[in-house]
Amino acid sequence: FFGHNMNMDQLVQLNNQAGGRDKIARLIQYASRAMWDSLEAANSSPALVDNFKTIEYILSTFRKLLRFGKCVDVFYGTLKTIHYPDLTIRVTLTLSKLSQSLFLFADHFLWLARTGLTTVNAKRWSSIANKYWLFSIIMNLVLDLHRSGCKGGISRCRIPTSINSPQDFKRLALQSYVLMQGHKDIVVDTVKNVCDFFIPLTALGYTRFGGVDQHNRCCGNKAWCVKDICGIVCVVMTWLLILFAEFVVMRLILLPSNYTVFSTINMVVFQALAFLAFASHIRTMLSDPGAVPRGNATKEMIEQMGYREGQMFYKCPKCCSIKPERAHHCSVCQRCIRKMDHHCPWVNNCVGENNQKYFVLFTFYIASISVHTLFLVLTQFAECVKNDWRTCSPYSPPATIFLLLFLTFEGLMFGIFTIIMLATQLTAILNDQTGIEQLKKEEARWAKKSRLKSIQSVFGRFSLAWFSPFTEPSCRTRFNSHFYSV
Repeated sequence: FFGHNMNMDQLVQLNNQAGGRDKIARLIQYASRAMWDSLEAANSSPALVDNFKTIEYILSTFRKLLRFGKCVDVFYGTLKTIHYPDLTIRVTLTLSKLSQSLFLFADHFLWLARTGLTTVNAKRWSSIANKYWLFSIIMNLVLDLHRSGCKGGISRCRIPTSINSPQDFKRLALQSYVLMQGHKDIVVDTVKNVCDFFIPLTALGYTRFGGVDQHNRCCGNKAWCVKDICGIVCVVMTWLLILFAEFVVMRLILLPSNYTVFSTINMVVFQALAFLAFASHIRTMLSDPGAVPRGNATKEMIEQMGYREGQMFYKCPKCCSIKPERAHHCSVCQRCIRKMDHHCPWVNNCVGENNQKYFVLFTFYIASISVHTLFLVLTQFAECVKNDWRTCSPYSPPATIFLLLFLTFEGLMFGIFTIIMLATQLTAILNDQTGIEQLKKEEARWAKKSRLKSIQSVFGRFSLAWFSPFTEPSCRTRFNSHFYSV
C-alpha cells in the first residue's frame, strides 16, 4: 500500500483540482436554493420556482460527481494525521477525516442511486451520511477550540473577568480584536463549521429550518412562534441593534451631558419610543397573523361549514385547508394566512389580518426613534467639535467618532427603510389591498371598503389605543369561526 504513494498523491492532486469547481458550484447551488425558497415564500410564479429548483438539483448532482472518489484521498490523509505529535490534534483530526471519508462513501452511493445506476435505500444511506458528517463537524469544532488555545492567543491575553469601567470595555474590545487578527484562519474555519453544523442536524430531524409546521406554537401552546432559523437570527439582530442605540445614546450622549433639562426630556422620549418599539416588535412576532387551520378541508368540516353539494370554494393543496377570501399560503409559516400582506423575517412572522396593527406601530416607532437618534447624534457632534473632543465623551476621541458614525449609519438605514415600509403599509390599508394582492395585480373580487372603514378594520375606532401595542382593535370584520386557528 505504501509503495503506491506517488499514485495516491496524484489522485489527491486530481481531486484538489476539482475542489475549485466544487466551491463555485456550491455557491450557485446555495444561491439557487435561497432564491426558490424566497420566491416560494412570496408566492411567486410556480414555473420560476421550479426553474430554480431544477438548477439546484442539477448542481447538487454535479457536485456529487466532482466529489466522486474523494473518500479515498480523505482516508489516505488519515495516514499522516495519526503521526501528529499533539495528542488532541491527532485524535480529533484523525476521527474527523475518518468520519468525512465515511460520509463521502455513503454520499457516493446516494449519487449512484440518483443517477439510476444502482438501487439503494436512499433514506437509510442519507441518514448514515449525515450522521458521519455531523460527527466530523463536531470533531472540527473541538479542533478549532484546541488550536485557538495552542497558539497562545487566549492564554496570553489578560481578559478582564468583569467590566467595571470604560477602560475595561476598551481593553476587552482591543484584546478581542487582536485575538481575532492572530487567529483569522481559526475564526473563519469555526464560523464555517458552525454554519455547516445545522445542515446535518436539520437533515436528521433534530432542528427545523424554513418554518416546517409544528403548529407554530410555543410557551405551552399559548403563543404563536414560527420556528424559522433565518427569522430568529433577524430578530436577534434587531434586538442587538436597539440595545446598541440604547447604549450609545444613554452612555455617550445623554448621561454625560451638562444640560440637565435637555438630557432629561430626551431621555424620557427616547426610552418611551424604545419601549414601544420593542413591545410592538414582540407583539407582532408572537401574534397569530390569521392562520387558517390546517387540514380543515374534510368532508365533515365542509358539511359543518354549510357548503352544499356543487358549491364552489377554494382549497389550498399545500396545507389542505379551505381558503377564505383574500387568504394566501406562506411557505415559511406553512399556513394559509387571512389578508396576508407579506412575510417579514425581521419580526419572524407573517403580517396578516390579526397583527398588521402591531407591525405598523413597529415601523412607526422604529422610524421615530431613528429620527430622534439622528437629531441627538448631530447635537453631540456639534458639542464635541465645540469642545475640541476633549470633554464631550467619557471615551477617547477615536472611540467616540466610531460609535457616533456607526449609530448614524444605523439610524439612516433603519430610518429610511421603516419610513418607506410605513408609507407602503398605510397606502395598502387605505386602498384596502394587501402587498401580495398589489404584487400579483389581483382584481378585487371583494367589496372594497371606504378608507375610514379600512383604517378601522386594522386599528379600530379612533382613540389613543391606536398607538398602543397592548390593545386590540375594537371592531373587526367577522369571518366564519371555522376559518380561525384553534
